Amino acid sequence: MPLAAQALAPLPAIPGVAMTCHVATWFWAAQEAQALGLCPVKPALTTLGNIGAMAAQPEMLALTRSGNWNFGITPGTPPAGSVLLWPLGATHSAVVTAANAITGYNQVVQFPVFIGNVGHTTGAPAQLAANQRICVVISEATIVARAAALDL
Repeated sequence: MPLAAQALAPLPAIPGVAMTCHVATWFWAAQEAQALGLCPVKPALTTLGNIGAMAAQPEMLALTRSGNWNFGITPGTPPAGSVLLWPLGATHSAVVTAANAITGYNQVVQFPVFIGNVGHTTGAPAQLAANQRICVVISEATIVARAAALDL
């Protein structure tokens, strides 16, 4: 199942653990890498543990970027499966799950409509905060290959 489809599924709940956006994005990429046979299939909690053992944010920031995206100029989303990364300030990553659908965790800075909801949400580009309309794009192939290389 493509990365966009993986991201439609909420992560398994772990009592007492708040999910971060980068952990969620890596989890979905790892699930896709496993589904494609690029690394061994693991139980979800093992995958989450592997992600927890790595530095999820620095690894995300180190990924090769495909380019920049400015929703003020191009109001639609990049292709489904693309990872959107806001690298400055409170960094954030999310996955384009369909045309004009951005899915992730802890999206309240990017999408003020989600204030009070730090869980699994999907927002539209029109809902982005005015100062969050520029981000960078990481291709699905790039993050899935890196998840496989890390054996997440």
